[in-house]
Amino acid sequence: MEKKMGVWLDSEKAFFISLTDEGESVYKISSDVESRVRFPGEKKPYHRFGRLNVSPQKKTMERKKHQLADYFDMVMDNLKDADEFFLFGPSITKEWLEKEIKKNADMGKKLIGIENADLITERQMIARAKEFFHEHEKDKKKK
Repeated sequence: MEKKMGVWLDSEKAFFISLTDEGESVYKISSDVESRVRFPGEKKPYHRFGRLNVSPQKKTMERKKHQLADYFDMVMDNLKDADEFFLFGPSITKEWLEKEIKKNADMGKKLIGIENADLITERQMIARAKEFFHEHEKDKKKK
């Protein structure tokens, strides 16, 4: 039985649309990626803790990089048993994930596409995944 998956993702969450001969299912995972961290007593992003002029950008970016790496590991763990999958979503996160996937030869072979998509409902995600794989099958037959 072949298992195909579509993954709609942004930096906050990922929806996995699993398509098999028995039907479809959708499940979601959330990331721990922080969008903006504020500390007590903070006034402006470049003035932290009174008159001390500190820019926390490097520390924040490094923390976000590690959080994204953990999030991508969770996503790739959920894709291990898929025969083929594609990524779609509204942000650049899917392209960063694509780079991580292509570092793994086995996972890279399973990735068959990536495309932009707006914020959509679960039913629309299922419909888009079915449509994508239907188009992909038609293209395979033509070749």
